[in-house]
Amino acid sequence: MKRDPVGTLAENYRKYGTPLMVERSNLMKFFPTSYWHLVYFERFEKIGPKEMAKYVVSNRACWNCPLACGKLVEIKDGKYAGTRVEGPEYETLFAFGGLCEIDDFPAIAKLNDLCDMYGLDTITMGNVAGFAIEAYRLGKLKSERPLEYSDPESVIWLVEQVAFRKGVGDLLAEGVKKASENLNARELAVETKGLEPPGYDPRSLQGMALGYALSDRGACHLRALMFTVDLSGEIERYGIPLEKVPRYLDNEDRFNVFDCLMLCRFARRIYDWDRLARMIKALTGIDYGVDGLRTVSQRVQTLSRLFNLRCGFKAEDDTRPKRFFEEEVEVEGGRKVVVRRQELESAVKEYYRLRGWDEKGVPLEQTLKKLGITP
Repeated sequence: MKRDPVGTLAENYRKYGTPLMVERSNLMKFFPTSYWHLVYFERFEKIGPKEMAKYVVSNRACWNCPLACGKLVEIKDGKYAGTRVEGPEYETLFAFGGLCEIDDFPAIAKLNDLCDMYGLDTITMGNVAGFAIEAYRLGKLKSERPLEYSDPESVIWLVEQVAFRKGVGDLLAEGVKKASENLNARELAVETKGLEPPGYDPRSLQGMALGYALSDRGACHLRALMFTVDLSGEIERYGIPLEKVPRYLDNEDRFNVFDCLMLCRFARRIYDWDRLARMIKALTGIDYGVDGLRTVSQRVQTLSRLFNLRCGFKAEDDTRPKRFFEEEVEVEGGRKVVVRRQELESAVKEYYRLRGWDEKGVPLEQTLKKLGITP
């Protein structure tokens, strides 16, 4: 641990886990709030790392991991007494805390526990709840009980409805995309390729706009972790200049190798390309070298693209909801920003070019031949 290349960041993760990001994301104004209308939650300290620390029973870690970022919490008093759950993680705190404006940590722990028991993803469920609240307020959704921001009991009720597909839950159980289509409320919906996004607003962190648009499984932060590029200060945060595209591609390629080896994203500053190549050679005897590993990753990404194309996805799906192009948010210094459509479209086309795909995102014949892929 004395040689820990992550340093203080690792120490903070061991102490607070991913909820550490609640404070940073609010201070830097990229914490999605009030179902994607705002990027700052005024009561964030009530659900932040210091509040969570009051309920932590012990750390949780994957086998032999020095970070131990997981936290087991127990609620001993109040309405939600008896709740004992691993978490909530940052994404759960954003989804129920920010999007639904819930400032009650024990209530979010309860929601986390219910989602675990019912097999519901907390990012999606929190987005679905936020969408339902917004649609109800605008008269587009009828519900057996009122749905309001800052009302944890209505969201707990909604989780039960969705899990058992009862009443309004039957409609919402299909996710934001299908629910918004059935309600004729596409203008409210926030999703990409049917997947609801995590806790990084793409208007405030615009590398994430590119990441959400291009990710093969929809609005996912893990495919390329572009928020790390935005927060590094190396490239303009409030824009998508073409110089961000090679950074996206390099991250995506390296993390494809991570996924092939089942490595944690928190090891991203430990395993660079050279270390990955040396580790694989030591374990298998196969000397891919860095260039060889990049080719493997290019093959992975191109096969994934071919699969999506076969399933009916098109270049038109590599984009963001129109709300992010039209609805401004106020960020640091009072600046108001949106994602500029032309910038995103140009960046997507540049990505296609670097991948060896045509302007419609279809892999070129020479690319398939180079990668040894038979169409």
